Amino acid sequence: MATKIKELNETQSSIAAQKDQFEFHQSSTCSRDEQLIQPLKTSSFVDISKIFGREEATADLLSKLLSDSSEDGKRVLAIPIVGLGGMGKTTLAQLAYNNEDVKDYFEMRIWVCVSDPFDVVKIAKAIISGTGNNASNVTELQDVLDCMSRSLAGIKCLIVLDDVWTENQREWESLSLPIIMQTYARGSKIVVTTRKEIVAEIMGATTQMIRIKKLSDENWLALFNSIAYLGREEDEANGFGAIGKKIAKKCNGLPLAARTLGAVMRYKKKRGEWQEILDSKIWVLKEVEQQVFQLKEDVEQETVEWDSSLIIYCKMHDIEHDFVRFLNKNECFTLEPKKPNARITKISEEVRHLTLMYAPFGSPLSDFISLVNCKKLRTLATFSSGLSSTDIKAISLVKCLRTLNLCGNNIQELPEEIDELIHLRYFDLSGNYSLEKLPDSLGNLYNLQTLRLIGCFSLRRLPENMKNLINLRHLHNNDCRSLECLPRGMARFTSLQTRNVCPVNDGEGLKLGDMGSLDQLQGSLAIKIEGNLKDATSEAQKACLSNKKLSHLGLDFLALEEQSLVQFLKVLRPHQDLEVLLIGGYGGSSALSWMKSLQNLTSLGLYAWNGCECLPPLGKLPFLEQLAVSRMPKVKTVGDEFLGIMDTPSSSSSSSSSSSSSSSVFFPKLKELMFRDMDEWEQWKGVEQITIMPYLDSLEIENCPKLMNLPFFLQNTPVRKVSIYRCCRRITTPVMPDNCEVRTQ
Repeated sequence: MATKIKELNETQSSIAAQKDQFEFHQSSTCSRDEQLIQPLKTSSFVDISKIFGREEATADLLSKLLSDSSEDGKRVLAIPIVGLGGMGKTTLAQLAYNNEDVKDYFEMRIWVCVSDPFDVVKIAKAIISGTGNNASNVTELQDVLDCMSRSLAGIKCLIVLDDVWTENQREWESLSLPIIMQTYARGSKIVVTTRKEIVAEIMGATTQMIRIKKLSDENWLALFNSIAYLGREEDEANGFGAIGKKIAKKCNGLPLAARTLGAVMRYKKKRGEWQEILDSKIWVLKEVEQQVFQLKEDVEQETVEWDSSLIIYCKMHDIEHDFVRFLNKNECFTLEPKKPNARITKISEEVRHLTLMYAPFGSPLSDFISLVNCKKLRTLATFSSGLSSTDIKAISLVKCLRTLNLCGNNIQELPEEIDELIHLRYFDLSGNYSLEKLPDSLGNLYNLQTLRLIGCFSLRRLPENMKNLINLRHLHNNDCRSLECLPRGMARFTSLQTRNVCPVNDGEGLKLGDMGSLDQLQGSLAIKIEGNLKDATSEAQKACLSNKKLSHLGLDFLALEEQSLVQFLKVLRPHQDLEVLLIGGYGGSSALSWMKSLQNLTSLGLYAWNGCECLPPLGKLPFLEQLAVSRMPKVKTVGDEFLGIMDTPSSSSSSSSSSSSSSSVFFPKLKELMFRDMDEWEQWKGVEQITIMPYLDSLEIENCPKLMNLPFFLQNTPVRKVSIYRCCRRITTPVMPDNCEVRTQ
């Protein structure tokens, strides 16, 4: 790795030297991609409600602007605002520009976004335009400056030049602004925002310079919260706020980070997603970033003070984008053999990353990569192709591969020689529907970290030799419909973090209790229990599911005896931070006691609960947003027990219970509710004088033929869509809100 970094730096230095040697200049013609990374233009408009912690700096700037005295008897005072990128220099200038006292003090105010390059004629024309005059037809610098002088002669004005980058004193002097402004009324001011103190020195205004400091943790958090919790302020007190405070400490007071992260987190509505950002390794990338990305001097200075994650995010596009693209142009290649026997362009021997698209159906991989010198190939990916095999010849050509993506092809088998790809880290076979087995030699890929088998419908077993893949971190095997079991040896995968589906039975495969050793398991997991298990309760205890930080869990019981199932599930309690839960095939007559303790649950699905006569008490789950219930043939009535008011449905809603619960809110966050295939459900009872489902948006009821009514509390909800399909035609419904769309069929 160190050698490659050194080579990269040497290559970059060589390119820079050649650019200077041949006097290359950036072309004025740019592609659409280049246009997309142009600096954003600023204006004087600002939302004061989104400004936090700039009272001291604002007072200092206003004091300088509203002072009649000038430095050394000059008629015009220049005030530089200096600070690192994203610190709020423009925001401070906007605050002062829009201050009422400033509006009264100056006869005219003009805002110009300068940015880079420093175009003197363009800047002067912008100033003229700000006075209401037009100099669009004037092209000579002298004529433009004369017009600028005449436009503001004798007027007390404020000119803001935002985002000045130039370090060239001649460029600044050619604007002649300090000289021309001598003809303006005494008290006129120039405000310049810049990242560089040398700009203040060029202006001769270092004594008036205002340095922008970082925000305090309190003010940073206030800015972050105003964006991240927009429209859902209640989440701040529900576990999100504590994570936000920890993120604040990592961002070291940078306002741009607060705005950027706030915008990102605004759409992450699960605490697990927030925690993932907090735990991300991006916060510790400073050393790598400093070695690989030798940024410009100003960025290097900022890197010393600010977390590299923010530098990478905010600087990569506008500083390194073109360079990285140039550096990689000979290393990446896309091959598109759309027609058989089509002429293919010769590919450079320096290609490291090859993408194969539109390969004809039934073609072997060697038909294409044999055309390439693959000794240095590190990545091979196929898209929209129909390869039928990965033959021995192809394997022999790509022995240095780290990434092999063969998803969406028609591969039926892999050669035993696959183990010659000893450097392989990432292997994707998803969507190869006809793939029935994997070779035993797959277990010799000791460096493999990710194996993707999503949608391999015909795959029945994984090779026993997979037990040797001790570095495997991610096994994506969802939608492998024929997969009977997992190898018993996978209990050794102590680094495994992702495993989508775990079929469990009394065969020779992986046992449920073997999961106890997989301490790193996280994310999504579906456990399919097939048939009766020996020592089911003991296996559930050994699994230690409560210690696995899963966010999504599915439990499917296909044929477990009721008595064993009830005790089995009592000990198969998931982690308290679980967010999504799906339980199918439960045959017990009573609800699972631990479901009420899953206080972070946001989505819940219950289906094929053949033994339950009532729904579990779910109304007090504080974050539940989605609930789907289907195929509960013994449920006839839904009432208090569903809300969690009473323990059993036999205890009718008495006045005392209603009174004691009158101040409670049930299903406080529920937005989507669905009932389906409830054959015996007849009545849905409501409760008065309490708040139920205050955020309900959608209600769907399908194939519930005996249901006679919907509860009256629905008329007090904000529900916007009600769908009733294949239900009793005489069903009684309350008066829905005016904006609610009711569909029946």
